[in-house]
Amino acid sequence: LTPEHELVLACCWLNIKEAGLLLGQLVDSVLQNDCDLMTPEEVQSIGRMFVRILTQCRHRGAIESCNIGFLMVCKRLLSHSDANMAAIPAQILDQVLDVISGNRSTSNITRRSAGLPLLVQAITASEPRGNYRPLLGRAVQTLLTTAQLPLSQDEDQTVDIPQVHALNVLRALFSDSTLGAAMLAHISDAVMLAISGFSSPVWAIRNAAMQLYGTLLIRMLGPKRVRDEHSPENTITAREFFTRWPSLRLFLLQQLEEAVGRQGEGRLYLHPGLQPVLILLSKLGPGIEDEEHRKLLSQFVVPVMAQASSPLLSVRVLCARALVPLVSVEAQVSVMCSILQQVPPTPGQQVVQNSLQQVPSTPGQQVVQNSLQQVPSTPGQQVVQNSLQQVPSTPGQQVVQNSLHGASLQVMHLLQQWRDSTRNNSLQESRDILQAVLARSWVATSSNTCPATRADYLNLLLASAQSCNNCPERERVLSVLKDEVSRVRSNVELSCQPVASDLLLKTAASVSLQLLTLSSASMETQEQLTRSLLTSPCVDVRRATFLHIQDMTSRDDLTELLWILPILHQQLEEETDLLCLELCLDTCVVFHTTKQQLQHSTTFPTSLWAVIMQFAQGQKGTSICAKALPVLAIILREMLQSDTCREELHVWSQLMETYSHPLQPEPVRIGVGR
Repeated sequence: LTPEHELVLACCWLNIKEAGLLLGQLVDSVLQNDCDLMTPEEVQSIGRMFVRILTQCRHRGAIESCNIGFLMVCKRLLSHSDANMAAIPAQILDQVLDVISGNRSTSNITRRSAGLPLLVQAITASEPRGNYRPLLGRAVQTLLTTAQLPLSQDEDQTVDIPQVHALNVLRALFSDSTLGAAMLAHISDAVMLAISGFSSPVWAIRNAAMQLYGTLLIRMLGPKRVRDEHSPENTITAREFFTRWPSLRLFLLQQLEEAVGRQGEGRLYLHPGLQPVLILLSKLGPGIEDEEHRKLLSQFVVPVMAQASSPLLSVRVLCARALVPLVSVEAQVSVMCSILQQVPPTPGQQVVQNSLQQVPSTPGQQVVQNSLQQVPSTPGQQVVQNSLQQVPSTPGQQVVQNSLHGASLQVMHLLQQWRDSTRNNSLQESRDILQAVLARSWVATSSNTCPATRADYLNLLLASAQSCNNCPERERVLSVLKDEVSRVRSNVELSCQPVASDLLLKTAASVSLQLLTLSSASMETQEQLTRSLLTSPCVDVRRATFLHIQDMTSRDDLTELLWILPILHQQLEEETDLLCLELCLDTCVVFHTTKQQLQHSTTFPTSLWAVIMQFAQGQKGTSICAKALPVLAIILREMLQSDTCREELHVWSQLMETYSHPLQPEPVRIGVGR
């Protein structure tokens, strides 16, 4: 289109937008005092015009503005004393539901059903608040029925199908805060509908079901309270969840059991309903439980753990997170020990990557004996983990790396929950955990040929040592960790090109740095290790080291960390990785802008002026330039005390003037402000 045509088109959209708003305000004003200036036929004509705009218009701004006007009209009509007037919104709703049900097909395919969701949302939200909302109940039941209609064999993908419209309208209703309390009664049916939609052969239905499911999660669990998605503050207890929506328990359990029964259909087969169910379970948090509730939750343990050896990493991670709210606090230690007992105690086995080599080749074979007798009802009972029966318990059998990784993840998440509870002061439970972890410590050694599971077990050893403080076995764990991380750094360092080896090196570096904190190592030892790690050719090792330094400077007394500054100054001249440079520059700023009284040894060497000036001039990119500007100002402030920096001051002033321009990138302007 030419600019002239674009201007005319924009004016047309603006005309529709403002006309819809104006018409809504006029009707609201005229009908305010139940006067007879407008007949029901005239109001019906206005309603048909709003419906025409909202169903045929494709401009989102125009649709939303007209919907505001339509909402005012509906609210006024539903509160009108004339029965004929008050019945008009219900008539419009029936027409719209008739369109959605497919009796009147829309002309083409739309994005999120265009204005249809807003139409239904405006009418239902206009009802007076209370327990009796007939329009909302009628609309939801019709939409649920429409969304479950069977698909025809020759479905036309060039037009919107009724099931997609129904899912999109339901999503709009659940996302409306004014309908929040009234829609809670329909959540169970909507969750079942959304999860079932993941199995549809039609992409549009799967996409709409995914959007509906995301909205339902927010409605059930509430908005995020903290930024961390997996924080306990962003969860509700499993007891509260299944008390509010008891019908979901059997449905979710059925989906999990179907996924377990079809594990052998393909190496990378993923049951469509598995991940939505695991995501929901992982969002639940532990809480106070009675015996009856504990037994109900225990039914989920076996099918969830049966998926812990999945060849898909995301499934293994979700299974580990979903297991935490299903296991009672009293049984956490016994479950952790039982999981670790399934790992071979000696490293004499062959390691394979494909966990499904031992899974039945046909779906009819029994995969998991789903018996609640295998789940402990009391903390003292032994837990038989059916999901890990594929992992050998005697030497000479194969070690399945996916099962090993899944077991490590489950124990790690259970350990974190146990540490956060008040039971981490129990000496006997601490000893049981450390003994179980130590008994399989070969997984963290070179006897395990998989660097990924080896790195995970190093983290598990460290987490167990951090969680169990007052226990004699803790020193043995620390000794094993020290020996192994030094062995990793000396043997793997020369061949750190593969991604898995880089992961192992990074983990070893992070663990070795945290061990120094646990053992209260001397300043000389810390400085020696830090310099060694920062000279590593593996960039992941250097990044992990800088992150550790940044963490220390944020929580420790800087007067005890002055030994870090010379190392940082040296790295500014030698470091090549951009992320490492950013972390290094940020840490330097922390030291030089703190309110603590530091020694004069914190001054920058004069030779760094030329290096930082190159960064500030953009030779390393915009992000490094923004980080370098505050450091450059700190060096200049120190040089001003000697009165030998007129040229440097002139150059710095020109940089500040240049980077303060409104057209400069925002990070650079923020750097000028700092």
